[in-house]
Amino acid sequence: MLQHQNKGSKKKGSAKQQTGFVQFMVITIAVGLVLCVLVFYVLFSMFAKNDSKNPPLKTNDPVQEDLKGAVEDEREILGLVKNISSMNREIEVFDIEERQKVTFSIGEAAELRDKYGKALTLAELKIGDIIRVDYRGEGQKVEKLRISGEAWEQKNMRNVRIIPEESTIQIGNGKYMYTDQMVALYQGDTLDITTIDPVDVITLRGYKDIVWAMIMEQSHGYITLNNVDKIMDGILEIDNHTSIATSEVDKVIVAEGIHNIVVKGTGIEPMSMSVMVRAGETVAIDLGNVQVKVGTVLLSVDQREYEVYINDKPQVNPTEPIVLSFGDYHISVRKPGYLEWNKDLKVSEPLIQLKVELQKEIKMVWLTIDS
Repeated sequence: MLQHQNKGSKKKGSAKQQTGFVQFMVITIAVGLVLCVLVFYVLFSMFAKNDSKNPPLKTNDPVQEDLKGAVEDEREILGLVKNISSMNREIEVFDIEERQKVTFSIGEAAELRDKYGKALTLAELKIGDIIRVDYRGEGQKVEKLRISGEAWEQKNMRNVRIIPEESTIQIGNGKYMYTDQMVALYQGDTLDITTIDPVDVITLRGYKDIVWAMIMEQSHGYITLNNVDKIMDGILEIDNHTSIATSEVDKVIVAEGIHNIVVKGTGIEPMSMSVMVRAGETVAIDLGNVQVKVGTVLLSVDQREYEVYINDKPQVNPTEPIVLSFGDYHISVRKPGYLEWNKDLKVSEPLIQLKVELQKEIKMVWLTIDS
C-alpha cells in the first residue's frame, strides 16, 4: 500500500512540472514579441529621421527627367483665333478664360481636328474659330488643336440688333454680351458692326453668354427711284413681299443679290425687271422710261369741217382716231353755226367710241315794227 501511494504522488508532481513549463514558454514568447515590436519601432524611427535629414540623391537619367518635365509642362486653353500665319505656321489666340493673347507654333506633327473629330489642316482653320489647344513648354508648341464643342454657333441669322451702349447683341428675345476682343468680319475684312442692318445675314459664335465672333455672310445695298413724279399712285414691289408707295421711296435697304422689281401705277403698264444689288451700292430705277397705258378715242361726228379740242387744246387731225394716255379728259367738238358739244371722258380702256350729234345754233332775230 505504501508503494501505491508513492506512485500516485510521482504522477502528481510530473503534471505540475508540465504545467509550469507551458506557462513559462507562453510568458517567454509574449515577452519576445513585445521586444521585437519595440526594436522594430526604434529602428523605423531611426531610419525615418535619417531619411528626412538625408534626402535621396537625384538621378541623372535624362529619359526620366524629360518625362517628368513633359508632364509638368502640359497646358490647355480655350481660345478665339485672332490671326493665322500660314507661312510661319503660327496662330494668335485670345485666351477666353484668362483674357490674354497667346501666340502658338504649330508643328507638322501637331494634331488638328474639327469639333466632330475629323482631321483638319491649318488652311482650314479660320479667324473667328473657337478652339481648345493642348500645348507644352514656354515655346507654346501645339500638341493638339480642335474646334471646340463647348462653343455654340448660330448660322445665317437675320434681324440681328447691335446695342453699342450696352455692349450687347440681341437676336429675337435672346441677348448676349460682346467685348472689344470680338472678331467681326465680312469677306475676310474687318466689319464695322454699327453698319449692320436687320436684312443682313449673320453667323455668331460664342461661349456661354458672350459672342466672340460675328461673321457677316450677306450684306446689303440700296434701291432708289428717279422721275417718281411721272407716275400717279405708284407702288414699288420688291420680290413679291415688299410694297412701298413710290412717293415714299428714298433709299430702300435690300440684301445684296438679285431682286425682282415691279412698279405699278395709274395709267401705266406694270414695269418689271431684275436688278443686281451689290453690298454698299445703290441701284437707281428710272421711272421716266415706264410705258404708259393708252386708249384710242374714235369720234363719229354727223357733220364735216369741225374742230376737236382735248382739254382746250385743238387737235391737228380731228377726223383721225385720238390716242390718249389713261386718265381724265375734257373733249369738245366745235363748228361754226352749231352748238358746241362737250363731254368729260375717263380713258381707261383700249378703245372708246363716241357718237357726236351737233345741234344747229338758233339765232334770235328781233323785229321792231313802227306803228
